[in-house]
Amino acid sequence: MRAGFTLMTIILIILASAYTAIHDASKWAFIVLYAATFFFANFGPNATTFITPVEVRGPPSIVHSAASLLAGLLSLQCSAVIR
Repeated sequence: MRAGFTLMTIILIILASAYTAIHDASKWAFIVLYAATFFFANFGPNATTFITPVEVRGPPSIVHSAASLLAGLLSLQCSAVIR
């Protein structure tokens, strides 16, 4: 997870500090670097969120999942009433 965050940070710092130089030199280089941030986002932070089983993450994750499902159900019911 740290590797994903670290590499995303490095790439985004490079893109932010040398935006005009990279963009003017090659639009494809900019696109490839920007796409690499999505790869490392899925490689690091998203891997622990979606791939690690709930049993490893523990009870707070179960409570969070239940709360998000209840919020979705509540918003669905509220949208039906509003219409």
